[in-house]
Amino acid sequence: MKLRHDCNVVSMRGKHLLTLPDGRSFEVNESFAFLWKVASDAGEFTDETLADAIFYEYGISPSDASAEAAMTIELWQQYSLIE
Repeated sequence: MKLRHDCNVVSMRGKHLLTLPDGRSFEVNESFAFLWKVASDAGEFTDETLADAIFYEYGISPSDASAEAAMTIELWQQYSLIE
């Protein structure tokens, strides 16, 4: 999977904004911004890419990390943020 190239997460003044090509932006939380960076830096990513990052960054169990990764990817797909 790949993130859409025309969407970005930008951070400023302690806030994270998801910017869309139509000019809209939405505030997202720290974990969303973290996972977006992981996926963006990877180029191509999988559920496992995100689960590993969650596991190492937040120290939660591998099964919980996998569940969080799956939910994140489902959300990104729902909002057409993945190509």
